[in-house]
Amino acid sequence: MYGQGMYGPGPMYGPLYGYPKAEGPYPPGLREPAPIKFTEGKLFIGGVDAHIITKDDLVQYCARWGEVADAVVMDKKNYGFVTFADPKVAMKFLETRVHELKGRRLDAKAAVPKAHLGTAKLTKKMFVGGTGDLTDEDFRQHFSQFGGIEDAAVVRREGMSRGFGFVTFTDEVSVEKCLLVNHYIKGRKVELKRAVPKEDLGAQSSSAAAAGILAPHQGMVPPGYQPMPH
Repeated sequence: MYGQGMYGPGPMYGPLYGYPKAEGPYPPGLREPAPIKFTEGKLFIGGVDAHIITKDDLVQYCARWGEVADAVVMDKKNYGFVTFADPKVAMKFLETRVHELKGRRLDAKAAVPKAHLGTAKLTKKMFVGGTGDLTDEDFRQHFSQFGGIEDAAVVRREGMSRGFGFVTFTDEVSVEKCLLVNHYIKGRKVELKRAVPKEDLGAQSSSAAAAGILAPHQGMVPPGYQPMPH
């Protein structure tokens, strides 16, 4: 984990952590799907044509940065995944902006389960849930280790924390680096997502924002987010 000198456990599920589980039994003959586990150091690699690039090709290329724990090339999907043994190596891989293999341009970003996604688009702005009583200084100090920060603040109403905040970095890569690991700030586990642009939230949220119902920043809160208890 970042913030306590070691990597933390995988994501926790249930209402307290913002990932509500379905209530009641599934219909007969169907089993409730298991939540997709978040894997630290795992990258999504776009532009991987399985007819040109094999798994061995991908592993050999990525191993230039460090030990590869796992890799897969998705047949007929034009993408793959690479998991580095050390998430810091995955961050170094992202810092190399241009990747080419067998004449193909590869696009790398953090591999994020849908429950953690926010938006699939690269962005400089990141949503942080479960902030509780953290101060803005705690917030900024923690995330500054991942890159230059333009703005970082816990969202408050009448001086009270609303349980989430936002960090805006100077570049998109810093957000992707953050998404590669679990985070603990002052002993508190926080959850990260790429911030959702207001225009992507749908007509209902846009109408509410236009009517002044949404507080500042609220338009970028991932749909269905439930803040952790303080």
